[in-house]
Amino acid sequence: MKFQFSILLPLLAAMTFCAAAEVRPFNRLSRTFSGSVEGDGGSIAGNVQGWSYENKPVPFTLTDKRAMPVTTLTPQTAQLGNRNPITPFRYKRSAEISDSFSGIAVGTGEILCTSTRDTPGYRWSVAYLNDGDRLKDKINTCFSSKLYLNETPEEPPWVQIRFRKPCMISRIVMARRIDGGGGFPLDFSIRISRDGTNWQTILKKQGYVPEKLNEFTVSPVEAGYIRVVATKLRKESDKVHYFQLQELEVYDRDGINQALAANGGKASSSGSAANDYFQYDYFFDSIFEAGVKHVLTSLPAWPYYGNFLAGGNRHLPEELIANLKYLNDNGVKVQIRLDPSPLYNGVKKGDIDRAIADWAGYNGWFAAQIKDHASSWVIGNELNFHTAFTPDIILRTIRETIRAIREAGYRGPVAVNSALIDFEWTEKILGAGVGNVIDTFNLHIYKEQPRWIIMPEMAGTFMVNGERHWPSEQPYSDFGEEFSAFRELVKKFNPDINFQVTEASVNACEIQKGASGPFSGTYGVSEQAQAKFLIRLYLYNQMLDLGPTFWWVLEPFILQTPWGLIDELGRRRPAWYGLRNFSSVFDTSLRQLKNPERIVSVEGNAPDLFCAVFEKSTGEWLVPLWCAVPMCDENRGEVIHLTFDGIALKEAEAYDLLSGTKQRLNFSNGSAGAKIGDFIIRDYPVVLKLRRK
Repeated sequence: MKFQFSILLPLLAAMTFCAAAEVRPFNRLSRTFSGSVEGDGGSIAGNVQGWSYENKPVPFTLTDKRAMPVTTLTPQTAQLGNRNPITPFRYKRSAEISDSFSGIAVGTGEILCTSTRDTPGYRWSVAYLNDGDRLKDKINTCFSSKLYLNETPEEPPWVQIRFRKPCMISRIVMARRIDGGGGFPLDFSIRISRDGTNWQTILKKQGYVPEKLNEFTVSPVEAGYIRVVATKLRKESDKVHYFQLQELEVYDRDGINQALAANGGKASSSGSAANDYFQYDYFFDSIFEAGVKHVLTSLPAWPYYGNFLAGGNRHLPEELIANLKYLNDNGVKVQIRLDPSPLYNGVKKGDIDRAIADWAGYNGWFAAQIKDHASSWVIGNELNFHTAFTPDIILRTIRETIRAIREAGYRGPVAVNSALIDFEWTEKILGAGVGNVIDTFNLHIYKEQPRWIIMPEMAGTFMVNGERHWPSEQPYSDFGEEFSAFRELVKKFNPDINFQVTEASVNACEIQKGASGPFSGTYGVSEQAQAKFLIRLYLYNQMLDLGPTFWWVLEPFILQTPWGLIDELGRRRPAWYGLRNFSSVFDTSLRQLKNPERIVSVEGNAPDLFCAVFEKSTGEWLVPLWCAVPMCDENRGEVIHLTFDGIALKEAEAYDLLSGTKQRLNFSNGSAGAKIGDFIIRDYPVVLKLRRK
C-alpha cells in the first residue's frame, strides 16, 4: 500500500540572527514537503526528498559534537564550559500553585467512583480475582485477561492463587461476570501444584455453559497453588475474546476460602487487561506532586444511569464525593464529563425527545450531588463523530442539560467537546445557536504521524463535517496557524468563548505486531521522546493562550497503555516528570511579551527556533527556547549565542524541563545588550530565568 502525507523538514542550514540582520519570526515551522510512504503491515519504508529511511529517524538531529548527550537521568550543562553546579529546582505541588494550564485526564472514572485506601487494583486487574466481592454491582471488581483475537490462543490465559501455606482443598467456586456469561471460558482446566512448578490437572470442562456461581467438588487434595487455564475462550464480539472471572474461591475441608486475599491468598495471571498495581495515596500523589491544577474525568454510565431511570439507588457513591473533595482540598479543579453513550444510543434509535429529556435529567441528578466539586461541566464527547446529532439536536441537548444542571445548583462554566479541529461542523453548530449557550470549546488534538517526524507543533489530523482527514491534507503549515484560524472562526459567534485541549498525547511503545499504515508509527516513540513531546506541547499551547491542556491519560487503564504517565508496573514515566517540571515553572500569572524575535537575537544553528518571553510579577523573565525538530534520543544539542537587545542582566539561570534541574549561566553585559554565549539549545525547552538590572 502507498500512503501520502506531508513531512515537515526543518531547515538545517546554519542561521544567524543579529540586530542588523533581517529578523526572522520565531515559532513557525520552516517548510512542508510532500512525500509518500509504503507500509507492509508492520514496517514503513520510503524516500522523501532524497532522504531514505527504514524504521529509523531521518537525520533531523541536533548534532553539535561539542554538546553533550541528553538523558533524563543524568542532568547536562546548559552552557559549554560552564562549571557551575547543576541542582534540582524546587517542584511545586498542586496546592502551591494559584492556577496554571497543567491538566491531566483520568481515563477510568471508576477510580474516582469506587476507590478508597483499601482498593486493591485498577479496573479488571487480577487483584479482584480474590477480593471477596463477587455479587456487588460493580463491574470494575471483575478480573479480565487481555484481549485475544481468536478463541484458542497459542498461549492460553490463566489465573492462579498461591495459598498462604499448603492446605487440603475440596471445593472450587468460579463466579462469572455479573452482567452475564461473557468472558467465562468454554473450555478450561483446573490444576494444582505444591511448588508452583509441577502441575497436576484435577478438573477439565469443555463447552461449559456458566451459571452465576459455578461450583466444583473434588476429592480432598493438598495444594500450595491452584491455577485455572482457559483453553477455549467465549466470543464477545467479532475477534474479541477475553477470559474473565468475578471471583475465584477455593475452600478447604473446614469451609474456609483459602484463596481470599484476606486469608493470605496471592493472585496472579498470565496478563490482565489493566495495570495490576494500585495504591490510593500513590495514585492521588501522582496528581498533586505533578503540580496538576485541572483533572478531567469521564464518569461511567453503568450502573448510575440505569439506577436513575429506574428510580432505584438515588445516591452517588460516597467514595466519589470523598474523592472529588480530596482533589479540591489539594488544589485541583475537576471537570466532569458523564459517559454520553446512553444519549447517543437513544438518539440513534430515533427516540430523540425521550433521549434528550432523560439525559438532561440524569445530568441534573448528578449535578445536584457534586455541584460543589465541579469546576466545569462537559456535555457530550466528540459530538462531530456522531452523524445522528444534527446542529438542532445538539443545541436542544445542550440547552436542556444546562437548564437541568442550573436548576440543580451548578453555576460553573459549560463546555462542548469536538474530536479534533472541525471548521465546517463548528460553524454549523455555532450558527445554530450553540455559541450563545456554552462557555468553553474543548478540543481533542492528535498529530497521528510516524514516530520519526511527529512533533506537537505540527498541524495534525483534523475533521471535515465529522469525517477524519490525515495531516497530508492539512491546509495549514503548523498547529499555531491552524488554531489561530479556528479561534477566529469561533470568536465571530461569541468573543467570550474559551478553549481547552482535553485530550492530547503521543504513545511510548514499539510498533505493535500487525499494525498497518503510515500512522502505526505513532505508537513507537521512546519514553524520553514522549517526555519531550509533552513538555513542548504544554508550553506551546500556553504560548498560544489555548487554555488548560489535558494529557490522555494519567493511569494505564488497559494492558500496556502507551499513553499513561504511569506504566503498568506503577512506575512514573519520564513524561510524568516532564509535566511536574513544567507545572513548577509555568502558571497563568505570567504575562507573555509580544514579538520575542525583537528582544532576543540568535547567532548559530537553531533550526525552527521556538522562543517566548514571559514576565513574572517580580519583573523576572522566563525565556523558553527549543528547536522544533522531531524528538530524538540521539539529539546532542546545538551551540548558539544569545543577545538580549538593550538589556543588562543581574542574574541568569537555565531551567532544564526534561531533567528538572537548574544551572547558573555565565553572561556579559555590553552596549548592544546582555550576551549569553555557548548556550546549548535542545529539542525540548530549556528555560532562561533572567533578572534584569
